[in-house]
Amino acid sequence: KQFLQSALESKRPAVDLYETFENQYLSYLADMRRLQQDIANSGMAIDPLTGLRTVSGMMNEIQREQDRFDRKGTPFSVACIQIDKIEDLQQSLTRKDMEYIFAAVGQQLGKTIRSFDDGYYLGGGEYLIVLKHIEFTDACTAVDRMRITIADTPIYLNNNKQKNVTVSIGIAESLSKDKAQNLVENAKSVLKKAQESGGDRSMAFQELSALQKFKMFQDKDEK
Repeated sequence: KQFLQSALESKRPAVDLYETFENQYLSYLADMRRLQQDIANSGMAIDPLTGLRTVSGMMNEIQREQDRFDRKGTPFSVACIQIDKIEDLQQSLTRKDMEYIFAAVGQQLGKTIRSFDDGYYLGGGEYLIVLKHIEFTDACTAVDRMRITIADTPIYLNNNKQKNVTVSIGIAESLSKDKAQNLVENAKSVLKKAQESGGDRSMAFQELSALQKFKMFQDKDEK
């Protein structure tokens, strides 16, 4: 405090005051570095481009939700999201413009999910969100609203240019005694179908019945 007061008064501080301030400042920097490392190691690292969480620790967090569902029956869903026609965009736009697009879509997702939901940026225009404490039909409605909002919101690029992009979404609900990896793969499988169907749409994964599974394997054998 005395050091800062001297600086405000344009006075040269005493050597001992300067050394005290320097030690405290270096200690503060060391604490910040430790905190940053602790956050990264805890799976809570934030992607600086989108403001969403990174993939570090993602599967562990999804598995925790799955374990909670198995214990208490608390429903949740996972949605995989990808910007449509990403290769065409990359060929026609600069790298900086693509970063604006990745950031804008991520920020839009971050604004529309609830405070207790989780949003992740997987890189390359791919995102994943975990919608907690919500029935599957409501989760499907929520992600479709996200899709429409993204399509209707222009993104500002370099030189104040505007660009609208669309996304495809695949969503899957938690199933009893499932694994996080299976849940994500289920969501990605219908995401792929949404893209193959023309994009700018959301599709929901439906678990096959025992009879449907038997027929599917029977059809494969016949081929």
